[in-house]
Amino acid sequence: MTKASRPSKKLARAASPPVAATPKPSSGLLALPTGHEIYYADSGGTGPVLFYLYGLGCSIAHWKYQLAYFGSKDRGARPPLRRGARVNTPPYRQVWFDFRGHGRSSPLPPGEQLTMSAIVEDVVAVAKHLGIRSATFLGQSMGGSLVLQLARDYPDLVESLVLLASPTRSPSRTMPLQPVSGWLWHALVQVQKHAPFAVNYVNRLNALLLEHPLLRVPFREFIRANGFNPYLAQTSDIDEYIVAMLAIDARLFTALMAELTHFDAVRFAKRITCPVLMISGAHDLVVPPSESRRLLKHLGNGQLAVIPHGSHCPHFDDAALVNQILAEFLAAPGGLQKAAANER
Repeated sequence: MTKASRPSKKLARAASPPVAATPKPSSGLLALPTGHEIYYADSGGTGPVLFYLYGLGCSIAHWKYQLAYFGSKDRGARPPLRRGARVNTPPYRQVWFDFRGHGRSSPLPPGEQLTMSAIVEDVVAVAKHLGIRSATFLGQSMGGSLVLQLARDYPDLVESLVLLASPTRSPSRTMPLQPVSGWLWHALVQVQKHAPFAVNYVNRLNALLLEHPLLRVPFREFIRANGFNPYLAQTSDIDEYIVAMLAIDARLFTALMAELTHFDAVRFAKRITCPVLMISGAHDLVVPPSESRRLLKHLGNGQLAVIPHGSHCPHFDDAALVNQILAEFLAAPGGLQKAAANER
């Protein structure tokens, strides 16, 4: 090759394929075209993406034991797995955001109601902002209902789903203290619909409970007995959940209750073809395992793991066992088999 025909080093470098930049940790407010601002957090890194959604009246603290385990680069610093099995668990890129009107996201304007569809669209907006093309979406309680709807509307974005104690239809029929709890559920939905100003009284009560911790004790013990395993869950975790719930505008709570009243994932379950892991507590008084089994019959690629001593919050009752099940699923998400034979 003559000197005249030899390409210069500058041209050779320009012809090289670009190297993708490693996403760096980031967080902040994302401005939406709707005028809302939502707070998001991204751990960064090149690992597989785990995208977390919490439940009705919850916060990201509800996933704290999973965030700690699957985000740690130091294997020795990770909480131990329940059965001591060795699962090849890389550090994952973990993403989450606060729903509109929740946490550090901006409050909703007066008169505006939050819908499940709006939250799903916000998931898509966060993923687009962060350059995420596909992810495993994990939803706890109502968060599972949301990721099911996401898989229906945006299947290309969803690599796999994890549903943790998630209602597949309105939980008003399965909550404890039936039929009173069912009547109360529907009464609050009707109040939201016909007399939304009355919800302000609930906000005043919540503010009172936030200001005086001793007044929260009976409420905490009711939640402990009905939402957690009272012998395993830590009081600090329950208190953290209650404080986050009381800080949320009751309008959002009742509006989402109304949305769940008309939700039923069985109607579109056959359209969900990605791997789906459902984790249910055997003693869940809010969403019993029978609700997950009902959905499992209509999924083409799903499995159900039942935590024998688990409640509606099995990831607080036994975080190590839940992490073990998640790690096994994430290590081979394409290896799921069909039908209820996979139930643990």
